[in-house]
Amino acid sequence: MKKTIYILLFSFLFAGILNAQHYYKKYPFKPELVLGLHTGLNYYIGEHFKDYIPSLTAMGFQGKGSIAYRFTPVLGVRTFFGMANMNWPGDESIVNLRAPNLTVDITCNLSNAYNYIEDRKTNLIIFAGTGISNPSADNTEGYDSHIYIPIRGGLQSDIKLTENLELNIIAEINVVGDSYNGNPAVGTSNTPFDLIPGFSLGISYHIATTKRILLKKRAEQ
Repeated sequence: MKKTIYILLFSFLFAGILNAQHYYKKYPFKPELVLGLHTGLNYYIGEHFKDYIPSLTAMGFQGKGSIAYRFTPVLGVRTFFGMANMNWPGDESIVNLRAPNLTVDITCNLSNAYNYIEDRKTNLIIFAGTGISNPSADNTEGYDSHIYIPIRGGLQSDIKLTENLELNIIAEINVVGDSYNGNPAVGTSNTPFDLIPGFSLGISYHIATTKRILLKKRAEQ
């Protein structure tokens, strides 16, 4: 079953890339740099999560900047850098975690893979990646801070606001080591990882698009 799903997924992406290349020849695409600012919420799912979900005590905040580079209409790479505040309702008190994060994602524009349109108003994007995270917990005695390497993925929708500005709506899931919250699971019934889903809104600025606008205006003068 998994093999069939993988075959269908790669077939879809391959067909989409070929289709995008067809439109690329008709409407030339230039690689571009995109800068962004984002803020949102996260939710810590760790040990004893069945006892506190859906309590808001496990909710935290996150803020980050982004630098992205679009190689083709379909594929790109993006890095996020920023801080996250996370809360895990422990056995006796809430463990408050603060972590600087740096992540790198590969992005795939599904809208352009299906049909490349240069001036599309809305794009649907999937992404997957990894990074580094260094959490600390000042309110927890004996917490040992380490650098963790999360595995992450998610779904993003970009809504065009102007020629060079977009609204970003991002849903993500981060998988971190089980001792990230300072309380590794005990027993065979527990999973060897914790989950941190997140939701954020942001604004991105397309530098190459701005250059094209300026060149176009100069040509019209």
